[in-house]
Amino acid sequence: MIFIYFYLLLIYKMAETATQLLNYNDKAMRGVSSRAYRTKTAPSNGQNFSMGQTINLDLPSGQMRTFFDFGNSYLRLNLANSDTTDITLEGGNGILNLIKKLEIVVSGQTISSIDNYNILCDMLLDLDSSDDFKNNTGALLMGTGSGDKFDKGITMGENTNQNFAFALLLNPLFNSSKYIPAFSSDSIRIRITLNTSASAVICEATGITDAQLTISDVELIMYNVELSSEAFSLVDESVNGVYDIVVDDYRSASSQVASGDSTSNSVLGFSFSSLNRVFVAFRPQDTLSADTKCSTNRARADLTEINILKNGESIPQRPIKVSADASEVMAELLVADRGMGVFSHSGSMGEAEFRLTNPTGGDGDVGTFMVCIDTESMRSAENKVYTGVNTIGSVVALECKYDTVPDAMEINVFAQYTLSLSLDTRGTNTFVVAL
Repeated sequence: MIFIYFYLLLIYKMAETATQLLNYNDKAMRGVSSRAYRTKTAPSNGQNFSMGQTINLDLPSGQMRTFFDFGNSYLRLNLANSDTTDITLEGGNGILNLIKKLEIVVSGQTISSIDNYNILCDMLLDLDSSDDFKNNTGALLMGTGSGDKFDKGITMGENTNQNFAFALLLNPLFNSSKYIPAFSSDSIRIRITLNTSASAVICEATGITDAQLTISDVELIMYNVELSSEAFSLVDESVNGVYDIVVDDYRSASSQVASGDSTSNSVLGFSFSSLNRVFVAFRPQDTLSADTKCSTNRARADLTEINILKNGESIPQRPIKVSADASEVMAELLVADRGMGVFSHSGSMGEAEFRLTNPTGGDGDVGTFMVCIDTESMRSAENKVYTGVNTIGSVVALECKYDTVPDAMEINVFAQYTLSLSLDTRGTNTFVVAL
């Protein structure tokens, strides 16, 4: 009987395999009638910009049957250096270090605002991009480079300029797995606040001014998908004219810890229905705006324990332990990034750089340490279920313990949370946001 059971099981498995290979109905289907085209959007508030200024990019509204493909969009610009010395882009995030804040505004309502955008990009590029990417594709697009962030980015000589083309990563429109409707009543504004020159680049000598770094020829290159009348009617009827988009977004909070402190408790103000992950960076204050130092320099700060508090309850229940080898911190990073046990997972933080407790941000001494706290209750298929902790109406704080903080630090905390965008074309026909 046992033999017969295993024989029948073998026959079943063979049939199952054969079914997949012989299922000729399982094939690619032709898409609905549509056309794709590319547009270029110039800033609505000028043509030339100095560091510290703001760039407004206004996408058109009322484009019937048309959708924006933000996943294939990118920003093109020209950066000019009129300083009397060479400048170097920081190797970790390149041209993205020139962006201090990125905002999405619709109908006068700010639906997304990511302050310290350059720092967040640097952290996630370190976590998820490889040295090969930073040295090759990233170098061509953004001016990045792997290894020592101080001198591995693109160098620009005095009175030179260079073009860059790069995605505006991490904003909710870019993060969306769906096309963004282009037929709302109000236009979508992308507002970019530029960094200061001293924080944006690394200079050979001190004294660079914001006016000596200028940006021109700015264009948002957008790919659009226009459906035929019949195809659009099918889509519109299937959703009853209501286009719901659930995406990830980020929010920033900052605090300080003084030299010699052994504890810190920072209220973050994060209020979301689904807080999914929390990223934390410690940046020595001496390097934040020093034009000859790497401003994205991140320190371990002699940290020994770290956790989130929600109304006094610890998340995780047992705080993350931080030692000089930082192995548990790296494990928790991979858990939060769903990369634990994925041996092909590649980052570009560097072993020695990740363990530095008080790096100077100078040549050969740039740190990459960071912490990520996973606040989702269960793993799930992407875009299927969101299970982050509900912090609406709660007091959320970051609790840290240190041996002794070696130098004054700025603590940058980033919340990754679930955001819902909804466009009711049979109602107000404007985007409504829910956190």
